[in-house]
Amino acid sequence: MLDFIQMIVSGIAAGSTYALMGMAMVIIYKTSEVPNFAQGEMALATSFFTLMLLEQRGLPYHLAFPAAFL
Repeated sequence: MLDFIQMIVSGIAAGSTYALMGMAMVIIYKTSEVPNFAQGEMALATSFFTLMLLEQRGLPYHLAFPAAFL
């Protein structure tokens, strides 16, 4: 039963990430009428920077995640 709950939570988290990226792409396209193909690269760079702060610097998650946006 716990595996099922973990799979549901993981699915919701992954789906939420895809939904937020999709909404961001639509909002940028609707406001500027120009598709922004660099948006995925920016998200990947932020994720990579967060991972580096977590793994190499040893920062806790609640500090590394906001620091990646700065």
